[in-house]
Amino acid sequence: MRRQPSFTRADRLEHLMADEVERLLAYEVRSPLALQVKVVHTHLSPDLGHLRVNYVLHSGTEPPPALQVMLEQAASFVSRTVAETLQLRKKPTIAFHFDRDAMRMARVESLLRDDKARAAAVVPGEAGTEPTTNGQPSFSTAGSTGTTGAVESSAEGQP
Repeated sequence: MRRQPSFTRADRLEHLMADEVERLLAYEVRSPLALQVKVVHTHLSPDLGHLRVNYVLHSGTEPPPALQVMLEQAASFVSRTVAETLQLRKKPTIAFHFDRDAMRMARVESLLRDDKARAAAVVPGEAGTEPTTNGQPSFSTAGSTGTTGAVESSAEGQP
């Protein structure tokens, strides 16, 4: 019985195409708008005829309308060059889509990082902390009850 491969040809080509599209946008397309594009995900159809390219901007902002127009105009050049470079039998149809999910995810991650940094920072003067000479807070034990006193008192009552 023949074993199914873990990656199909379409999966391997999808990764190669993503790299090639990003290279073409960075070095071959003669538009300053193309330098702002970062390819985050691609999806290649099983018949290798359609490639969906999801992108974000390096600046993390919404794309200007002129950028989508430029990408639509460059799609045929990118498609032809990808097919030639990867020696494909037919050139794929390429569609560029701005990935709002990746932008939202980056925003959530930055909020979580900020929240974690705030939680890690100890504000001087808070209850239970006393600043030391080296700048690191030391936690005071005044007013805290430990379990050692409870253990000792229960041990005294036993013969």
